[in-house]
Amino acid sequence: MQITHRDVDDRVVLDLEGRIDANWADYLSRALESVVESGRHRVDLDLARVSYISSAGVAVLVRWYQQLRKAGGQLRVVQPSKLVAEVLQLSGLANHLLAALTPPAPTPPADTPVATPPSGQASTRLGVALESHASSSTPVPLSVQLLGDPTRLQSAGFGETPAVPLVCEPELTAIGLMAFGDSGAAARGHYGEGLAVGGAAMIQPADGSDIPDFQVRQQDFLPRTQMLYGLAVRGSFARRTRFEAGGAPRGVVGVGELVDILLDESGWAGMVFALVAESACVIGASLRKSPDSGWEGPPWEFPRVRDWLSFTTERTSEKGMLLVVGVVHRQPSASLARFLRPVSGGSATGLHCHAALFPYRPVPQTELVLSQFLQSLFQTDSARGVLHLVHDERPVEGLGQTDLLRGTVWLSPLEHVSAPGGLPGKADRA
Repeated sequence: MQITHRDVDDRVVLDLEGRIDANWADYLSRALESVVESGRHRVDLDLARVSYISSAGVAVLVRWYQQLRKAGGQLRVVQPSKLVAEVLQLSGLANHLLAALTPPAPTPPADTPVATPPSGQASTRLGVALESHASSSTPVPLSVQLLGDPTRLQSAGFGETPAVPLVCEPELTAIGLMAFGDSGAAARGHYGEGLAVGGAAMIQPADGSDIPDFQVRQQDFLPRTQMLYGLAVRGSFARRTRFEAGGAPRGVVGVGELVDILLDESGWAGMVFALVAESACVIGASLRKSPDSGWEGPPWEFPRVRDWLSFTTERTSEKGMLLVVGVVHRQPSASLARFLRPVSGGSATGLHCHAALFPYRPVPQTELVLSQFLQSLFQTDSARGVLHLVHDERPVEGLGQTDLLRGTVWLSPLEHVSAPGGLPGKADRA
């Protein structure tokens, strides 16, 4: 089968010739994925010269029709051959896929104003295009709670240290070493990298499991976790920003670079954020053993590191989708700085973020409601892992940082609150 590309107005047209059978269905899927990864979400398939389409080919059309529809785009079949039209008619897909059978939207009278969605504030920084929408004109800084003692990770482990219970309400954004459970006893031995945002929580338990566990708010049910140490923020996000890195020098933007850009754009000294993005590569690490058992010395010293930590060993061009939750501050207090790591060598900006990795899917270009999107994401796609993102700047073998293509960020300004070992909301201002 041959596939050629052409642009028509705001759409990409793929001209297909040959058979779309099981042997060529994956080839078509990869071609569609390549188009979508480039940021084009309105696609037409010209099937006038397709002589055969099997169920495998129809499945590809259905899958990408659904993916693009969720992303605010559209997949249409134009000029189908007689056989293709018959297959789509008999399978009940004609009204969805065939452009000729989709009734055009009614044209309003000339004197009727056409409603347009409110546009955001557009700007470009370092080649990264931004479009920001504020939820309030004067965002109120949120308070960050510092939970547990991060130095225990570097010394003897957490042992019998009591965990902090967290109820993952929609207003809670948190990252740290976490486990699901109503009590410390139920969580024991299952702690690992975790994140909570928008009424959902996902944890990579360091108990030998390879698959992350997750819980999502369902009516009156709220995920309950235990945290050994980490950061928790309560409140609503003040701003939503879409970004596109295609104009950047590398065609991507690193996580550290992006948070610097967002701080510059907002004028804030620090922020809490959650983002969903299409990723170009991911650099991070996760624990392999639950840290509530004891040890002698830092777990990342050689050769002990091989037993305690799992980390990415090379850069990869494999695309994926990321959910990243983090806290960043350019002038962190001494207490907050213990929970952060420099964005880059020599930088005073501290960052701590965790990421849940999912198979590739396009990030919707329409207005997103974070909690609703997470419900759909967690329940329809299986996560590959949860990582603590790192910036590996070793002189020769360093891997760099996680790179993003495009996505949406929710963010709010931060103020310092110190509560080592305390419960969220019980802290005193630093």
